[in-house]
Amino acid sequence: MERNSENIFKIFEDIKDEKSKRTSNFSKEKIEETLTNFSCAGPAYQYVYNTLSGEFLYSSEKVHTMLGVNLQVFTPSSHLELIHPDDLEHVRHCRDIAAYFLASHIDKPSIADYKVSYQFRMKDKFGKYKVMLHQSIPLSLDEKGQPVLVLVNETDISHITTSNNYRISFLALNAKKSYINIRNKEDLMNPRPSAKTVTERELDILRLLSEGYSSKEIAGNLHIAYDTVRTHRNNILKKTKLKTLAQVISHYIKEGLI
Repeated sequence: MERNSENIFKIFEDIKDEKSKRTSNFSKEKIEETLTNFSCAGPAYQYVYNTLSGEFLYSSEKVHTMLGVNLQVFTPSSHLELIHPDDLEHVRHCRDIAAYFLASHIDKPSIADYKVSYQFRMKDKFGKYKVMLHQSIPLSLDEKGQPVLVLVNETDISHITTSNNYRISFLALNAKKSYINIRNKEDLMNPRPSAKTVTERELDILRLLSEGYSSKEIAGNLHIAYDTVRTHRNNILKKTKLKTLAQVISHYIKEGLI
């Protein structure tokens, strides 16, 4: 995603919305760090959404490659038009729950530490519906701590699952409490125990494995020994009691755990 991070960073230089200019500071490092928290176990595109203007400030070229949409006319409305009619209400429901969660369920300093994750079906450039994994993280906040610029990654996970789980998860990025497989606002008051049985470092390795990196490449990316990666891989299988790492990755993505 290196090229995407460069392109996304450029848009901030030309933001004309005065309210956006007054949001919390951001940096290239912040964008790159945010991108590393996304799981891309398949083809993916990214966009940056401005909650104040209700528009996309940036859309990656993969929007055209995957959806067949001209980037010049890719808007929040055209995005909704591609979503399966039976999933539209679910997407709106997830957005309502996310707004409630970020506005009133957690303390404001923690808002930027949560990744929102849910699934829906979307029509690709061939007119076929694919199961997409939506992941979003705030890039900047206003004076009240509410998201203004949101970085979104949407990945085709049809090779992993053919059905929507109709849940939303709020995944803590900094060792805080995660809220997994939420169906409604009431679930936030009595959340399910986290089904994650691996450590944050092991989650990092699972994310990289899902993106096709080898153990040697993962060792280099995480600045750890190759044997350490192998140990983590073995521990993941022991903890999850699954036979292969492919099964672990599939399960974690379907359940919204990464």
